[in-house]
Amino acid sequence: MLHAFASDKEPFPASLAGLDSKGRPLHGQGIGHCSCIGLGTSLCFEPILSEAVGLTVIRNSNDILRGKALTTTNVLQGSLHRQGDYELVVFEIPAHTSQKPHYHRHGIIDIFMVQDGEGWLHLSKIRNGVPDPASCEVHPLKAGDTYALSVGTLHAIETKEQCIVVMNIAQPTHSAYVNASDDSAIDIVFP
Repeated sequence: MLHAFASDKEPFPASLAGLDSKGRPLHGQGIGHCSCIGLGTSLCFEPILSEAVGLTVIRNSNDILRGKALTTTNVLQGSLHRQGDYELVVFEIPAHTSQKPHYHRHGIIDIFMVQDGEGWLHLSKIRNGVPDPASCEVHPLKAGDTYALSVGTLHAIETKEQCIVVMNIAQPTHSAYVNASDDSAIDIVFP
């Protein structure tokens, strides 16, 4: 059962927290809304988990990837959140698969976080529209690794025995979707 607490004191009765005796919202309130915000500055709540509340939307990266088709860059990809000029996406590259090497011409932020699996990150600078062989790098990737790329860096991930799942924060124009109304693949360049 969920309770509201005032510092380390006894819990408030559930009805004061906007919840019934089983922890459900009272009076048609959405999950996560409370009616006791004004009861004091030391008031806090145990987390009330939900799919969506008025202040945010909770999404699960595993659910987002379920049922996706391969994109133009050869990954399974879904959008988690768009806010302002940036988007958080999750993508999965199946085992024994290579992402199609590509680069972007626009954007400041392109940050990646490996969530699960292992693979190899292939990088190269683009010179006169083609990969520069003198700048090629290969880096091993594993869960917990992060990396950031600058505009114009050719990049691709290759997997071996297992898939890899990666989260990426970048401009929505870096994303590629298949058969989606939010297709915004306008800054994916294949050399």
